[in-house]
Amino acid sequence: MKKIILILILLILPYSKVFAQEANYDEIFNNLPVLDIVYDQNEDPDEQADSIKYFQSPYPLIRTAFPLSCKSAKFKPGYYLLTPRTRDGYDFIMFKQFGKIAGLVPVYEKRPLTPEESLRLFPPPPKPKTTIWSLPLRAFKVCVKKAFGKQKKPPEPPKYALDANITDENKYFEIILYSEQYAYKILFKIER
Repeated sequence: MKKIILILILLILPYSKVFAQEANYDEIFNNLPVLDIVYDQNEDPDEQADSIKYFQSPYPLIRTAFPLSCKSAKFKPGYYLLTPRTRDGYDFIMFKQFGKIAGLVPVYEKRPLTPEESLRLFPPPPKPKTTIWSLPLRAFKVCVKKAFGKQKKPPEPPKYALDANITDENKYFEIILYSEQYAYKILFKIER
């Protein structure tokens, strides 16, 4: 009998955490602000300054598989670049498509990342292995660098990670965007 009770407790324990953390997504969605921020010709004025020093886009890319809406913004299935911004006291994420702003989505929760979370999400790259055969090549590279000067390396692009969930019986779609410093949570309603 004790074994059966122990097994039942172990089976119910993971579900109790899920029920305890469940949020009221209807209330969150209804309390989101309607952003009336207007950009000229739907172009981000800071995009050129953000991407001038990189070879590729510094923004994360996401693909949506179903139509989404968030207050006044509606998104068709497709690819979007996500850009977190703050303006007029609002935190929001720009969804860009084909170089134009497709919509602005308000952030309902923004929190700083802890060092443990940051290390888990963005682990340091592995160090290259040194073999005996690569030592002459490394010595040659050092000689060339000293003879011709040090070349500038392009800066590391910003690090982003995404997490997405379909919640509340397939009614809402939640995206968590992790940047190097913050975690941004945004919420969409799935259009049928």
